[in-house]
Amino acid sequence: MILNAGAGEAAQRAIVIVGAARSGTTMMGTLLGSLQQIEYLHEPPLLHSLLTQIDILPATSWRLLYETYLFEDFLIDAVAGRRLNLNRNDESSVYHSKSAAEVQSRLARSWRRTEAYPEARNRRICYKIPDMVGFLGRLFSIYSEMTTVVMIRRAESVIRSLLERGWYSDCGLSGVTGIWPNHPSAPPYAPYWLPAAEIETWRHMSEIERCCYYYVTLYGDLPDHPGIVAVDYDRFVRDAPRQLSHIAARLGHNFGSQTDPLLAKIAEPAGDRVVNLSMVPSALLERLRATEAKIKNRALE
Repeated sequence: MILNAGAGEAAQRAIVIVGAARSGTTMMGTLLGSLQQIEYLHEPPLLHSLLTQIDILPATSWRLLYETYLFEDFLIDAVAGRRLNLNRNDESSVYHSKSAAEVQSRLARSWRRTEAYPEARNRRICYKIPDMVGFLGRLFSIYSEMTTVVMIRRAESVIRSLLERGWYSDCGLSGVTGIWPNHPSAPPYAPYWLPAAEIETWRHMSEIERCCYYYVTLYGDLPDHPGIVAVDYDRFVRDAPRQLSHIAARLGHNFGSQTDPLLAKIAEPAGDRVVNLSMVPSALLERLRATEAKIKNRALE
């Protein structure tokens, strides 16, 4: 089974934003969503599960589901005003990246598919999905022309933020968790990005060890591909207009009506986010420092 040509082309041209949680992926998603001719999708739940099945489902079936979701379920409906988050209180609200006038123009009438389809083919999909760095190599093997923006942030800043939220504590991994899908196991659950052979080791790690291991595992799988644009969060917030101009030029898109107002709100964090890593085993700490140095060397200047 195949879809129309527009679906495959949209998947090839897609911009995928990945990176560790708390590394600036939401900020970058909103900014890129504000660029002209880009439609932004914030952490689509279906893709969290679908990407984990990329080597399990038959290739043609996986592509059919992926392209149907991106093009038919999201892009066409976004153009027609049906797939928009209108809740201004949400970080993913369309009003953060598109002007009220543009949103209203989509909602002012009903769209036939014959009208939405050609308009959708002139737009570009951008979606944000943290933690999926490990699946990029396989995704690039199918969609070699896609672009991936990888957000990178100081390891200590990420770890401190994860600890504050408790996502990798026994409690955070045992109930209704924001980290899913999980490996079939008893609580505390093992998240999907964890190699199956290391589930038992994971269960006996301390919370801070899990946070360090998350950073090492996530960024250690970053492939070497020309479609990757690595962005250092700490460097970006110090010079956001210039950095975003460079990224927009690389993507081939111009600033939209909301881009400059969004840039004006970006500021460096109030203070350094530090965390005591003295209890982390030396071998893991060495891997953490080596991973951080390696990926930061790949970031835009």
